[in-house]
Amino acid sequence: MASATFSPRPIAPGYMLLCGILAGDEEMTGAAADRLKTVTARQAAEELLSNPPGRRRSEAIELLRCGIARELGLPELSQAWALAAVRARPTCQWAAMETHLAGAAEADLARLAKLVRPPDCAVARKIQADLRMRTGRYGEAAEAYAVLAAASGNKDPVVLEDHALALEADGKLPEALAAYRTIWESLKTPLSANNAARLVMKLSGDDAAKLAEAAGWVDEALQSRYTPVLAETAGWLAHLRGDNDKALVHLRQAIKAMPDNPEAHYHLGTVEAAAGDADLGRWHLAAAVALGKDLQAAGKEIPKTTAEAVELAKQALAGGRRQ
Repeated sequence: MASATFSPRPIAPGYMLLCGILAGDEEMTGAAADRLKTVTARQAAEELLSNPPGRRRSEAIELLRCGIARELGLPELSQAWALAAVRARPTCQWAAMETHLAGAAEADLARLAKLVRPPDCAVARKIQADLRMRTGRYGEAAEAYAVLAAASGNKDPVVLEDHALALEADGKLPEALAAYRTIWESLKTPLSANNAARLVMKLSGDDAAKLAEAAGWVDEALQSRYTPVLAETAGWLAHLRGDNDKALVHLRQAIKAMPDNPEAHYHLGTVEAAAGDADLGRWHLAAAVALGKDLQAAGKEIPKTTAEAVELAKQALAGGRRQ
């Protein structure tokens, strides 16, 4: 009997770089370094590779186990190991990056920002910018992300998207839309397509031409990589453009993957009702309201768009808003 063909999982360039160091394979290490996309990872790799071979190898072992722990769903363990590595050598930017990736709390991030050296390296700047976002200093965060983006030659998708998100959080919606569009046109990231389309719906929901353009971005993004968030956006766009059949296909798929998402329930409930199933529409609207109450009762921070969807669902159920 023929054995099944084994298809290995693609290895992220960061892990490939660490494995290359451990193997003493300079070609593998160099190729992996060239594939790193973010300015933080590139600078952290440069710093790691600048160390003597012995230290480089011993740190690679520690950093690799931090990454594996994080991938296995053990962020606390990953963070503890990575933070220990930063304390042992504050100039180990890769360890600081791993601590951040492991989901460090706000207080831990603040301590990490003071610990990592040099204080103006890309990793430190990213941590400082993220802290500003977490503490509601969105304008300052946008400025900090813009500096990081420029350092990457405006090719780092993470900091470019962070910059756009900060602009949006700061209430600068046209500027955020322009930033998302630029990212989409140059890098084609799913997040930029989704968020640009979402802002078009908010800023120009009655403009058929702009809605059609936004639908084109989302459809292209979906063809390259399906995500339920993109599908949900595609569904609501289709509804606003008068195509409820297409809207239902996308929204029903999205809700299966995001059953606890109030926005998805509000949008699907609205479209189900518009398509003629009032009972199912009310069920989804009620689900949106109930999920909103659950989030509030749990003391969780509710995003502005989610709170708006819950309120609109309440109004629709009360008959105060046309579905």
